[in-house]
Amino acid sequence: MKTRQVVIDPDAKEDLRDLYHWIAASGSPASALNYLQRIQDFINGLDIAAERGTTLDMVDPGLRSIPFESVVLAVRVTETTATVARVFHHSRDWMKQLQRDSET
Repeated sequence: MKTRQVVIDPDAKEDLRDLYHWIAASGSPASALNYLQRIQDFINGLDIAAERGTTLDMVDPGLRSIPFESVVLAVRVTETTATVARVFHHSRDWMKQLQRDSET
């Protein structure tokens, strides 16, 4: 089974920080921390079978959307790496944001 190095892009790190602050501001820093830990554990598991989810080659070749609980991860998969490019709450228009990101 192929294993890949898992990398978290700076934009995805910022997305995770924003998600933490949003949950913590609604009254539960402990829940926010717990949720971010579950997301991080899921991300760490992308070292194996990163080809899951849906391809988004029309936005960016090698990009995939991978749902996890209430977020969608945008992950760029190559032969050697799985790079988490962005992390979106499922209620956001994440496809539109990815298209804007690919234009810059």
